[in-house]
Amino acid sequence: MKKLIALLLVMVVLLSAALGFVLFKKFSGQKSPETETTYKTEIEKKINEEIDRLETENTEGWREAYIDFLSRYTGEFSEFNEEKVLLGYVDDNDVPELFISEGSSHVCDVEVYTFENNIVTKLCETGSFGMVNYFERQGIICGNYIGQGVGTYWVYSVEDCKVQELYSAFTNEGWAEEDFDLEININGIDVTSEELDEFLESYFSREKSIWLFDDKVNIGYGIENGKYTDYINSFGK
Repeated sequence: MKKLIALLLVMVVLLSAALGFVLFKKFSGQKSPETETTYKTEIEKKINEEIDRLETENTEGWREAYIDFLSRYTGEFSEFNEEKVLLGYVDDNDVPELFISEGSSHVCDVEVYTFENNIVTKLCETGSFGMVNYFERQGIICGNYIGQGVGTYWVYSVEDCKVQELYSAFTNEGWAEEDFDLEININGIDVTSEELDEFLESYFSREKSIWLFDDKVNIGYGIENGKYTDYINSFGK
């Protein structure tokens, strides 16, 4: 937000100067089309240079911002010292998102953050057993909560650092003993077991998406011992 304000101020100042110059020429009787064209070009050049500077700062500043954020991070289950972090490209830009797993127990979820306008911003909090999956550079994050025969699933879209819930699915197939107890729905609309399976295959397949904090192959970097620092500084290089 500070960057946007700074950019707007630069634009206002430059455009004000241009307007003053045009009014001066108008009332002084001076006419110089070549000068007008050159001046407008200079204004556009300065605005583009400022935009490029802010974009470069945003692209390069996420490492320091994430490290500083994690150094002060306190989660719901921080006393157990189980939090781990991983990075991943959710949307299609050069700034990865930050995933923080609260732990491996049933109640633990994953917090997802992004970096924009020099600020670390929380996108969503989802999942169970400290796991989530996402579709790389496609702007999709998925989380689920399964326990005692009941499953709830969420699918989020991420675009321009904003998150929106696309789908919420529910099933109690593992719990219901009679047909009249059975409840399966997607976004509140009743569906069949086969339709739910198709939905889960589309968004929660380990072959199609990337699962984070899943088994020993992808357990993340611990916050408590500070091992995330080297990981973040070397990520993507």
